[in-house]
Amino acid sequence: MGGGTLWQDNAACPAESAPTALAAHGGYFKMMQIGRGIARASVVGVVILGGLSLSACATEDYVNKRIDEVNAHISAVDAKATEAGQKADAAMAAAQAAQSAANAAGEAAKSAGDAAQQANSRVDQLTSRVDAVEQRLARKRPRN
Repeated sequence: MGGGTLWQDNAACPAESAPTALAAHGGYFKMMQIGRGIARASVVGVVILGGLSLSACATEDYVNKRIDEVNAHISAVDAKATEAGQKADAAMAAAQAAQSAANAAGEAAKSAGDAAQQANSRVDQLTSRVDAVEQRLARKRPRN
């Protein structure tokens, strides 16, 4: 193998000899993996220590201001919820009134239908009488 790095040697080697080159440098790869693990652990440790060092004790004033902000937000949300509830109640009342009006219109339509049916049956009864009268008139001879 040449005097280059492992990657250069692997690129120059035929495909069959690549596992041999990796086995020859197996210790190097294990050492790199351990080094990466230590580097990751140290980065995590620095991040944790940095986070803990940046946290500070909150003063009573700071906490009170934040509580006041949250309470103001809660009051605003409560007012909006109350307003929405009132609108919903008004919409429900309007819907119930519309339902009552629709029911009344339905009952009026049913009454009108019943009256029309009665009128049709009376017309049917009178039709036979009118037909009889017309037949009598047709049989009579004119006087002149």
